Amino acid sequence: MPYRKISCDLKFCSIRLYERELLNLEDILDCVGFSERTFYHILRLYNDTGDVVQHRLGASLGRPRLLYFDDVDYLLWLV
Repeated sequence: MPYRKISCDLKFCSIRLYERELLNLEDILDCVGFSERTFYHILRLYNDTGDVVQHRLGASLGRPRLLYFDDVDYLLWLV
């Protein structure tokens, strides 16, 4: 299944339905549309952190830089 964003509300709702035993897991997964593995990943994250989203504090997005500003300035000076 390709990557797609799952809203936080949908994740919380699926966990609440599961915890309160209002529906069985198969019916919950049919309604929300994500896999059992994704559900258990979200459930583990919720049990560990109390949130359904993994916050990455301090980590930058994308690849790390190979050249810093001083390196680029030096290369431009050489050219």
